[in-house]
Amino acid sequence: MDGDGVLDIYSDLLFLPAWVLSKSSYTKISKNNNLKQIFDIGFNGFNSDDPRTAIEIYVESCFSNISISTENRDIFLALVQYTSYTNYPDLALVIISWVETQYLERFGVTHPFILLYKAESMINLGQHEQAMEIIKQLLLISPNFIPAKVYSWRLEKDLTIKQEKYEELKTMYPNHWIVRQI
Repeated sequence: MDGDGVLDIYSDLLFLPAWVLSKSSYTKISKNNNLKQIFDIGFNGFNSDDPRTAIEIYVESCFSNISISTENRDIFLALVQYTSYTNYPDLALVIISWVETQYLERFGVTHPFILLYKAESMINLGQHEQAMEIIKQLLLISPNFIPAKVYSWRLEKDLTIKQEKYEELKTMYPNHWIVRQI
């Protein structure tokens, strides 16, 4: 799907190249950050002790606020596409990097939700040092973001620091759904 006439990826899922998302006659590119509220809901859902409610609100918000005429829907659709391709980490990283670039170009900032997904993609590819840099950036933006703290603990190489991070997670966030799993 890169224009050479050869389908390079075989999947049950629909894969739309970035140029299809961004060059559609329906795409309305805008500097109005109409995606922040939706991304905030998803981001906050990961930090919730009960992710079911937050995820339901996120999905409902996504599909009630995104129509074919919505501004910046190309970024939103690419993020949805990313979530469909997490089992293909190379492709997922390409998609989330595109989302990050587009979001940054349009709104002048990046959203922590995008950083979370980018770090996860790098972890899935075994790029732990690069993932840790993104996690540090994420923790600067949102110092109490539990999933980033868990990834920071998981990727920590110094065993003493790793134990301190573990104890902090278990002491401060014992009811969080991710912390309960470690």
